[in-house]
Amino acid sequence: MQVNLPPDTTSENGLSGPHLAQMFDTHPNHGEVIEIADGIWWVRIELSGVPSHVNVYILRGSTGWILVDTGNNTPDSREAIERVFQSPTFCNAPLQYVIVTHFHPEHIGLAGVLCGPKTKLICTRSCWATTKLLCIPSAGDRRPEQVEFMKLAGLAGIDLEAFFRSGNRKFREVVAPLPDSFFNIGQGDILKIGGRKWAVEIGHGHAADHVTLWSDDQFLISGDQILPGISSNLSVPPSEPDSDTVAQWIDSCVRLGALSSPETKCLPGHNMPFTGVARRCEQLKENHIKAIDRLLNHLTIPRKAVDCLQAVYRRDLAPNERGTLIAETVGYLNHLRNRGCVQRQLVNNAYIWSRISSAADDPINTNASFEAKKVFCI
Repeated sequence: MQVNLPPDTTSENGLSGPHLAQMFDTHPNHGEVIEIADGIWWVRIELSGVPSHVNVYILRGSTGWILVDTGNNTPDSREAIERVFQSPTFCNAPLQYVIVTHFHPEHIGLAGVLCGPKTKLICTRSCWATTKLLCIPSAGDRRPEQVEFMKLAGLAGIDLEAFFRSGNRKFREVVAPLPDSFFNIGQGDILKIGGRKWAVEIGHGHAADHVTLWSDDQFLISGDQILPGISSNLSVPPSEPDSDTVAQWIDSCVRLGALSSPETKCLPGHNMPFTGVARRCEQLKENHIKAIDRLLNHLTIPRKAVDCLQAVYRRDLAPNERGTLIAETVGYLNHLRNRGCVQRQLVNNAYIWSRISSAADDPINTNASFEAKKVFCI
């Protein structure tokens, strides 16, 4: 998970506005547990860097425990999880399943350590396959399509060389290799866990086939698909350089918001559990649309993607953020192109993006209804 946009309408750990409320005044300390409801526990694992922590959840099954997300494969995260399952509350039954919401390191990192003959992995096929690919030794080097993606975005010279040399090794450093077999879940599946039924709803835009779990008594485990206080990154993967992650995200916000009720209690992958899912989904949609609106106004002068970062994010950017932020900015540009608002031209091995004059009369409306069906400009 990557936090990229300037602060939205909520506070860091809380929420503001009507119909939004935190469920707790405080969070558990690192490796400690808060019981949310009968059969549902919240564990917070502190991380080094950004994000600063991840929330994982324990569910009581009929004969053992189910862990949803895991933390990174680091000594601190491993120690925290081991300590939890050795505690009096959890030591008398086995860990039977690990459910992973998506393939980002802090959510899947320990799955390969925890899973084995007696503990099965549950995730989507794309989550499993992507993680397996990123964990092979050759994945530590920058692939040609990644370098080409950054060239087309306008990265050049010493910045491109630094990107090439940085490699992809960080993923393998904090994610254990997954088992060779797993239990595949997808849209509409039902997981019967203890006395609850959890419906699988798949979100898109932040990570491919992101699992969210909706219980029949109004609990939602949302991973990074619905977060309070921060907005998830919508990076374009270099293997799909023309993909419209923004349209996928907006569609998911609309669809998942409509599934919720005022009683839905959201248990997110970061920050504090809260109520007010429908309003939060609307805020998440609005926050990205405002960034797109700033970008469209910035393109009255033709520019490369790398020249648009300050206009979109409106803050000083750390060097290690640039790659992810460029990939998200390309997502915004792809969305505007599919809407017919901008055009691109290949000049000296980089795309130059410019606003189409007719788009001046059709600004991005934060209250507009968006259609996320794929419309490709080819």
